[in-house]
Amino acid sequence: MSNAIAFLESLGREPHFDAGLDRLVSAIAATDTSEAERSAMLEGDVLKLAELLGGSSEIYCMVIAPDGGETEAPLESPDDDGPVDPDSAPDRDGRDSPAAPA
Repeated sequence: MSNAIAFLESLGREPHFDAGLDRLVSAIAATDTSEAERSAMLEGDVLKLAELLGGSSEIYCMVIAPDGGETEAPLESPDDDGPVDPDSAPDRDGRDSPAAPA
């Protein structure tokens, strides 16, 4: 495991790492990582760090449910009729919004 990944993993194990930016910068500076890796961590450049560590910038997550017989109906997707006029769109509860005063 790379030192950068070990460092990030150690941060993840500390649920209350909220000592502030100064402590985080000091912790990153003290890691045994390359200058490029430290720079990417300090800048929050996830794609650059992934590239430096040989990782992929594309990650997919799938959940495969066991075949237990009963399945849920697929979620309905809304029709894509183009942009929606916010004044005529229904509220989140499904009711029509009153027209805005002119």
